Amino acid sequence: MRRVSTGSRSFDSMMEGGTAFGRFTEFSGEEGTGKSQLLFTLAVLFPRGSGRVFFVDTGGTFRPERLHQIAVLRGIEPDAVLGNVDVLEPRSPEKMAEGVVAALASGSYAGVLVDTLSELFYGAGALSRETARLSLLCRSLAYHALANGTLVAAANGVRYNPESNLTHAQGFEHTAAYIHTRISLRRNAGRWLAVDSGTNARAEFAVGPAGIVDI
Repeated sequence: MRRVSTGSRSFDSMMEGGTAFGRFTEFSGEEGTGKSQLLFTLAVLFPRGSGRVFFVDTGGTFRPERLHQIAVLRGIEPDAVLGNVDVLEPRSPEKMAEGVVAALASGSYAGVLVDTLSELFYGAGALSRETARLSLLCRSLAYHALANGTLVAAANGVRYNPESNLTHAQGFEHTAAYIHTRISLRRNAGRWLAVDSGTNARAEFAVGPAGIVDI
């Protein structure tokens, strides 16, 4: 199975070599746990010649200059990286779903990176009426990954459930059935931790000017 490095050897080892093509991977965590930086690093390290990358930016976090910086520090031609990434900036659930489905149907992309997965489907602290659309979107992403060998990776926020006294990825009940690999990201001071929700395997990493790196 082909994979793309996260940028950290320990993180890659936990994921059996990195983020996999043909799978839908979710990276969830609170703000500051490295979710966006991980997607930026994946975009930079996406192997040239494998196909284009479609980056979905729902919160205005995408920064071309950040990809440029990561690429330069890793000895990769930044113009080649930026020229291989197309960006969608939806501001509603409808526009997000329509844009992603159209991108998948075009057959132009070998990688789809979503930052973030569920944010637009929540409003005023409560789940919106768009939960069915969120489920269908995740179903489309999962099917496309499996059927076409596409790498699909999404960042997602977390939400505390007082009934279970647990913290889950935002929209967990509507997305979990379609996600193949779920990674929880945490931060403690200057150290970051990744935990595989399926195997409980763990890896420590850091976030720096070159993106995701080893401690």
